[in-house]
Order: sequence, then C-alpha cells, then structure tokens
Amino acid sequence: MSTDNLKEIWDIYDQSLNKITEKKRFEPLNKGEYHLVVNAFIYNSKNQVLLQKRAMEKLNYPGYWEESVGGSALKGENHLDAIQREIKEELNLDLLVYEKNFYMRCIEQNWIEDWFVFRTDFQINDLQLQTEEVELVNLFSFDQAIKQLRNFGIRPYKEQLDQANKIIHMTA
Repeated sequence: MSTDNLKEIWDIYDQSLNKITEKKRFEPLNKGEYHLVVNAFIYNSKNQVLLQKRAMEKLNYPGYWEESVGGSALKGENHLDAIQREIKEELNLDLLVYEKNFYMRCIEQNWIEDWFVFRTDFQINDLQLQTEEVELVNLFSFDQAIKQLRNFGIRPYKEQLDQANKIIHMTA
C-alpha cells in the first residue's frame, strides 16, 4: 500500500508560475497546467552530498535513489516554504532557507522543479528519517553521487548536481 497522500491539495500554475487553479493530487493536470516541485542537494563541510533512497511504499519509483530531499509544494506554499517543510519532514533537519539557496528551475512535462543547495554540518546518525518517504540516506563524494544516481536513481540529475557542486565550491 502506498504512503503517498493522494488528497494533498496543490496550487496549479501556468508555465510562468502564475497560479491558475488548485487541484487534489489525484486529479489529472490538463495541458499547460503545472504543479510546483522542490528539490535540494545538502552538502556537509567535507563537500559530501547527502542522497536519499525512497521508501519501498512510495507510489512512484520505490527504492530508487534521488536528491537529498524533495517533494511537491502544497496549496499556499511558495518554493521556500515547501523546501523548508520537506527538509524538516523527511530528515528532521532545521535549516534556514533563503532565496540565495535557490539555483535552478526546470520545466518538465506537468511540473516545475525548483532546485536548492545547502551546506550545513550534520551527523548522518542524528537525522530522523520520515520512514514513509525515505528508506535510507548516505553521504557521497560528487563522483560517487553521479555514479549512484546514474546507476540506481530515478534520473541521473547530472545538470542539477553539476550546478549545485559548482555553487558549493564557490562558497567554500
């Protein structure tokens, strides 16, 4: 049985991120309608990036590896609110989120993906995983992360990880 909440309410946007309506998650989107998805790569002070393995109960891509955190924005949330909530829910990590952490927007088939990057010190054993969403997390070097996502990921996220890595190294 899936742990995904199909009754979530999403704001629905046009391609320019103008809100046009709202729908429940299970309702199909029409052509030209998008929901907002937020994703983040979280690095530690050793330039290792945290990746997560999705829980086996997930509706889509159970057991696949992906970014550090991510998910859909809920009704009334902007991208900062949504990524802050996802970080807290999935990892129980309290991070301050600023617009400067946002670095990339991708327009996909029926969603708009906003990408964030963070550097923070944390101990992987101190993270409290939301087990309905996340089965496992691990730290990877950049090269290991690229390989992990290419071989076991939903998508390779190469462009997104390349950009995040450049930003992290510029701010080191």
